[in-house]
Amino acid sequence: MQSIDAFRFLDLPKELRLMVYDRIPCVNDHLTLSRRDWSFFAKKQPLHRDQTAVHGDADSDKPVILVVQMPPSSILATCRTIYDEALPIISKRRKKPQVKSLKVMCGADFLDVFSQQDGLLDIILNWTRASGRTEDGRRGLESDENIHDWLLDASLVTFEDAKHPQYPALIHIIDQVQQNLCSRHALPIEISLIDRNLHMFEQFMEIFYWRTMEKEGKVTIKVGMAGPQYYVNPNSLKRWEETLSYVSRDLDDAMDMRSLVYGTSSGMKVLRAPRLIGSAKDRWDNEWGRQQ
Repeated sequence: MQSIDAFRFLDLPKELRLMVYDRIPCVNDHLTLSRRDWSFFAKKQPLHRDQTAVHGDADSDKPVILVVQMPPSSILATCRTIYDEALPIISKRRKKPQVKSLKVMCGADFLDVFSQQDGLLDIILNWTRASGRTEDGRRGLESDENIHDWLLDASLVTFEDAKHPQYPALIHIIDQVQQNLCSRHALPIEISLIDRNLHMFEQFMEIFYWRTMEKEGKVTIKVGMAGPQYYVNPNSLKRWEETLSYVSRDLDDAMDMRSLVYGTSSGMKVLRAPRLIGSAKDRWDNEWGRQQ
């Protein structure tokens, strides 16, 4: 049997090896953000319509996870030479994660925080308007202002936020989301709920829905349940899937009735995200592509 000589990567010139590190394909990864570290992740508004009733932020110590694409760091475990050469390049690339659409994994409690005034959804929509094009296609007057200066000027972040080591990565993601929103009819945002604080799920979903519908902008938000691996009791996933479907239909009916009575409609859409695998996922992706 003819033997095949192994490819000796280290025999390549260093210049070529550096080019390889810079072109390692990105894979899905998680950017985990501690809610306690960010001013816009704090609960600022009452939970109920009663303005005197404020719900304690029970999940403020829980993380929020953004699904991003970054180069894997596994190549750094190859050998000392490759580690020394690749570390600066891989580290730099991982500080600027890529996103095609905003995908968030969070507990039900974060729905309220995500959609509140000056929350993450507001930041995305407002930055889009500040950086978007005018009707005649020209860049807006504020387009020369970078996102960091804009966030500070608008008091949407604090100087403490800006000191956080993950701050550059986060504003890089927001800037990419803004660019995607400007190039689409509506930006898709996907929220996957994990097994935390689900006892008040229906209330959080209702608040999120109504606050979202009051905002200006064209965004389609798909809300679904995360996979069973994120649940303490995977058997409870089906029950929460059914609850989400029921609540979503009920809120859709309420919004349709409101539009009929008041003659208003919103550019925001909140959809029920189906669990997608195989051909079903392909059909959904194709349908979404046609809508754009």
